[in-house]
Amino acid sequence: MVHAVTESNGGIFVVEQLNEFGEPVKMVAQSWTWRNGNRVCFDNVEMPDTLLQELSKENHEEIMQVYIDAGNKMIETDVRAMKKMLELGKITEAQYNQLVLQEVTAGVGCNDLIPLAEPNRFKNASLVSPKEASKMYRGMQNKTPWIDSRTSKILVENDEKTSKGKIEARGDIAEIPLKYTKVREIKHAEGKDIHSDLVKRILEMSKGNSKVKSLFEYEINDLEIRMSENDDWYVVAKKEDDAIRIEASNTVEGKTKLEGQKEIDRKLAGLEYAREMYKIILKGQKRGNKILYDEDNELSLEQLISKGIVTCTDGKIENIDLDKLQEEILALSQVIDQAKDERVIKGIESVEEDEMSI
Repeated sequence: MVHAVTESNGGIFVVEQLNEFGEPVKMVAQSWTWRNGNRVCFDNVEMPDTLLQELSKENHEEIMQVYIDAGNKMIETDVRAMKKMLELGKITEAQYNQLVLQEVTAGVGCNDLIPLAEPNRFKNASLVSPKEASKMYRGMQNKTPWIDSRTSKILVENDEKTSKGKIEARGDIAEIPLKYTKVREIKHAEGKDIHSDLVKRILEMSKGNSKVKSLFEYEINDLEIRMSENDDWYVVAKKEDDAIRIEASNTVEGKTKLEGQKEIDRKLAGLEYAREMYKIILKGQKRGNKILYDEDNELSLEQLISKGIVTCTDGKIENIDLDKLQEEILALSQVIDQAKDERVIKGIESVEEDEMSI
């Protein structure tokens, strides 16, 4: 796993079980994931032993589909981004053909996922190793990466693959000045999981607001926070006896550096802020809690009020239509995903060749 956390070509892919509010409750699978040239590989699929005893065949199929869907999304994003770079003259057609993502594979050398091991379900993949396969990593033992994908299966293929020829192990992806980054991760923490770095960032966004500061000075076990990784919005809620009170919330100018992405990030901040606010209301209502708020806060509930989904009076959010609220959350999620796709393209249009990021 050292490769996953230290190399730009590596990462960890995690599948989580979500509760009814769309919040992660436990990890169900993880994979060391790497890219070399035109291949991305889930080097392994590992699952907790205790969980393996509980999972049904249908559960395994559901997890398998998560990996397939992720592979399709990787190829879709890669093709769109690299075609945009080709259109803008940032890369040549030869570079596009050489490095656009052609397939996503999964290693079976260490595999806990039943469908992946089924005979004839997936085609065998050619042997490609991580670019850093021979690199020595320092730790408790000095070792090269332990590779489980020397035998691997093809999960997803690029529709253009047949015209591009075979997949090759390439060591020159660095020739394309490209960096892969997360797109606006949302942080969510409750109680003891609210660590000092999150508190510090919220205080910075609130510009030292004394009320916000006071929320974190005493017992934090009753607090719940949601915030953008981009530091452009936050929400702090507090659990009371039979209520959830939205204590502090705001949208602010974030830390986006690329001019082309700033407008998109302002849009995304507002959308994410509204969706996470809706989720807090939904969760509280389903648990039978009253929903209270400080009338000084800007809650972004105008859409819900205008559609008759909630009413807001005297610091209370009432008359909540749960079915319609869930529909609004789903609709917002779809708009957010579209805006994230747009953000990728804006980033490519905005940067110089030596700092492209998707």
